[in-house]
Amino acid sequence: MPVPMTSEAETHREEMRAINGHLTSADITYVGNDPVDTSDRLMTRHFNHPLHEPKPSLDLGGRLFGGFWQRLRRGARQHIRINGEATIELDYGQMFPRLAYAHVQASPPSGDLYALPKLTEVGPEHRSAVKKAFNALMFKAGVMRIWPPEIAKGLPSDCSVGKFRKALLARHPFLTDILNTGIGYRLMNRESCIMCRVLMGCIALGITVLPIHDAVLCPASAAFMVQQIMADAALHIAGHTVPVSVKT
Repeated sequence: MPVPMTSEAETHREEMRAINGHLTSADITYVGNDPVDTSDRLMTRHFNHPLHEPKPSLDLGGRLFGGFWQRLRRGARQHIRINGEATIELDYGQMFPRLAYAHVQASPPSGDLYALPKLTEVGPEHRSAVKKAFNALMFKAGVMRIWPPEIAKGLPSDCSVGKFRKALLARHPFLTDILNTGIGYRLMNRESCIMCRVLMGCIALGITVLPIHDAVLCPASAAFMVQQIMADAALHIAGHTVPVSVKT
């Protein structure tokens, strides 16, 4: 559907013009063996209009998509060079649960926010599925009775939605009122606004970074500066600290 002609929309357009203009002229190369079109650099923001929302809004979704680097498998990204320099990936730690806590104006517990002690049958090997299940309950508006197949196959067979939800709220009671409300689309919007602020901050300093949702590829020599820009952007947009580290 068409984007409304508002001052907010125009601000987003101006940001995307600046981001795409910088990426178009940046020195970005690929030295791996994969067939890669490094001229494919156009980024767009994808907003959402979920069924539970009565009208479209630029507060829903807005993630950045595009660029050849997003379509590369993770192992191949190590062959990307910016200004001829090797790149590293800087990643926000446990972004979604931290944004959820920021939304309810509470502080998250220490440790791994995806660790659910009440689910004794769930171990570290299930962490990826736990993360997906957590997000599913954030995006779902209304009661979820069964897991989507891609989540179910990653969890123990007896880990029902109800059992998982109970364990999740035992660890994160402050999130009770927002679970199953579809809040995920608004949290995604916060994430995307943070990333746009990161990109604009880096551009202002002449640093090229390549966004991958809640992470960026950056020249190794600029890692410290970019890490600080990312931390500042999260604090400014979300009002809470979100840790940033090198993704290994």
